[in-house]
Amino acid sequence: MPESAQRSSAATRQRILQAAMIRFARHPYEDARLRDIAADADIDVAMVHRAFGSKEQLFVEVVRAAFQARTSIEEQTDPPEQAFAREIFDPLLDRTFGRVDPMDIVVQSLSSAQAAPILRDFILEDVIGPIAARTADVQRDAGKPALTSEAIEERAALAAACMTGIVLFRQVLKIDLVGDDRRERLEPLIRAVLSAALHPET
Repeated sequence: MPESAQRSSAATRQRILQAAMIRFARHPYEDARLRDIAADADIDVAMVHRAFGSKEQLFVEVVRAAFQARTSIEEQTDPPEQAFAREIFDPLLDRTFGRVDPMDIVVQSLSSAQAAPILRDFILEDVIGPIAARTADVQRDAGKPALTSEAIEERAALAAACMTGIVLFRQVLKIDLVGDDRRERLEPLIRAVLSAALHPET
């Protein structure tokens, strides 16, 4: 494929992805139709099928592009509990376009029989897996006794569940008790909760 055609194809793919991200953030999964996404991107719906294959695969790409969880976790330089406690209070926008709150996509899709398994696989592969790997690295570098892979994954899942709950309280339910004005007091507490979840000695 000529270089100009490759650039055009990549640009079209990005337009579709951005339109889909906004559509999935504002509408339940079943109501976010490919023809509407194509119209939002000002292209023919056939191009959506050509670029992503199916609505399910497009949703997979949207979730990964919105959160970029694996990349974010793998690039951490601080211990996971420190990085996550800090990031909870940072503005939450998708990491690809900076246009939508990724949690809106989750909330719109949780009750969908089609979307929920995709979200579950994403959390297992792109969140819990990398958290477990990062935690194992930190414990090894600190010379701490090694945990079994299952034990580390359990702890990573617990930490992810804690973070998800806190973010839902903050971003979706708008509960003031975990609001930004309490960050100075809450961030150390969240760090302690996550540390207790991830590390056996705390």
